[in-house]
Amino acid sequence: MPRTVRIAAVQAAPHSLGDPLANFAAEVLSVVENDRAVQFIVFPELHLFGTESGAPATLSPQQRRNLLREAAVPLDGELIQQLGDIARSSGVWLLPGGICELAPNGGIFNTALVFSPTGTLIASYRKIFSPATL
Repeated sequence: MPRTVRIAAVQAAPHSLGDPLANFAAEVLSVVENDRAVQFIVFPELHLFGTESGAPATLSPQQRRNLLREAAVPLDGELIQQLGDIARSSGVWLLPGGICELAPNGGIFNTALVFSPTGTLIASYRKIFSPATL
């Protein structure tokens, strides 16, 4: 028997670097309130790590890479826990858009995450093109 999953793909501008997760939590809640049947919410790539918003219009590629490097977080850090809390409190599967992952060796990756409705990080995928190569 086929199984149906209701997915909401959100089309939205990225948050500025340093934007509090309360704003992202409000976005997720808004999707859930607008469609109580939604089970999985997907946000755009690097949705939480926008370097264009609030930055000078003349931001060079090197400046953009530096900003992303400064904002990169480990997968066992506070940001990941907070994203899990948002998924759990919303009761949905959540792909918050790729994040800038800080690897143990100091590298950064454009990493896609998936959280279960219990808030558990169940999957992460380091994409081929990292922010450092953009």
